Order: sequence, then structure tokens, then C-alpha cells
Amino acid sequence: RSLMQGDYMALRFKLEQDITPQLTHDKTQNADGYVVVNVNAQGIGEFVQLQDNLANVVNPQQIAMRYRVREGKIKFATNAFFFEEGKSDLYAQARYGEFKVAANGELLLKDLRGENLVVLSKTRL
Repeated sequence: RSLMQGDYMALRFKLEQDITPQLTHDKTQNADGYVVVNVNAQGIGEFVQLQDNLANVVNPQQIAMRYRVREGKIKFATNAFFFEEGKSDLYAQARYGEFKVAANGELLLKDLRGENLVVLSKTRL
């Protein structure tokens, strides 16, 4: 719980696990890059490759998302999600992050989704 912002949860993304083994030793502390993902029929991104820039993303089913490595930790748009007090049980069901991706690869976390891709912010307990 954050005194000024309310309840929150720390986030981990599967893509972090996909990226880590791909990093070269010189990029394990501080680096920026793009992870290319295939977006499947359900809208879920699946790891394809890492690259240093936005070039070479020509497949319409692929998007490039910016990531950063700081002090050995991979970071996307955020590593925390803030929510209304008393909704921790609801958000504990989160399995997916819903992102808006800008043309430059920057990410904005819009919402969290449950096991069946249900938007959790629209779910009642």
C-alpha cells in the first residue's frame, strides 16, 4: 500500500523471462531495446526476438515494444499497478496486462485481465 496512491501490486511479465536469456553480457545491467512479439488471435503477445531499433517489423501480426534493463532488471511501462482500496482479491486474479503500444514502441498499461481475458476493472466481486 502506498500512502499517497492507495493499494497496488507488483507486476511480473512472462516476456521478462523470454528476454533475459537473450541478453548479451554487456546488456545485463543497463540497456534499452525492443522486444518483437507476434500477437495471436486472442491478442496475446508471444516472444519473437530482441532488436536495438524499430526496423524490421514488417509482419502485421508483430509489434515492437520498448523495454529497458536497469540494474539487471527488465522493465516495461511499469512494474506496479494501482487500484481502488479493497479490490486486492479481484486483481490477484490477473494473468495478463492490456497495453496500448505507441508507434515508437512505448507502452501504456491500460488494465489487467484474468485467466479468460476478462477485463478486471469491469468485474464486480
